[in-house]
Amino acid sequence: MLDNTESDGEHLVSKGADALICTPGLRFLFLTNGYDKQKIVYLDAPTYVNLGVRVVVGLLKKIPGLQ
Repeated sequence: MLDNTESDGEHLVSKGADALICTPGLRFLFLTNGYDKQKIVYLDAPTYVNLGVRVVVGLLKKIPGLQ
């Protein structure tokens, strides 16, 4: 699901997000509130700027239960 909530993590979790992909800068602003930290992917600036889709897919494949 795409985030149209301006990074409202609680809303995304309540909607049943399988994983969360966070843009640079959200690492310290995002409250996990019990959400499985293994299902949160934090992108670094180079990956985000270069739209490193392969990197994101690779990170998602490492999350248990998402394959």
